[in-house]
Amino acid sequence: MRASGSLSSSPSAVVALTFEDLEQELKDPRTPEGRKQEIREAKAARVQLINEQGIGDIQWLMSSETGRRNANTWLRWTMPMSECNGLADEGRSRVGRKLLALLLEHCPKEYQVMRQEADDFRDRCNRIGAGFREDS
Repeated sequence: MRASGSLSSSPSAVVALTFEDLEQELKDPRTPEGRKQEIREAKAARVQLINEQGIGDIQWLMSSETGRRNANTWLRWTMPMSECNGLADEGRSRVGRKLLALLLEHCPKEYQVMRQEADDFRDRCNRIGAGFREDS
């Protein structure tokens, strides 16, 4: 939503607007070309900031054992559950592929640590259950 009154062409005026406001201003034929360029640059800066924050969040998540355990759980949840759920499975799978791509691109070492921790945990669970039989 645009504030009342005229807007200056300073960068701070661009930052105060929403993406929708910026899109409207870009489409407005009355907007001077210099202002449109300023808007494009501000939008690019916002996208870069959002991406950097997201990368920082992924790196923070993968920096602890608890975070890696959560990331591994999210990856497991995004695996297809059955052949019956078609679209739901495809949606989960797309989320999982995106998460996996982020992890491999920005935290490859932590991803390997996460896999090893998950394998170690599974092995511990299997050893604990090895002495029990369901039919006894």
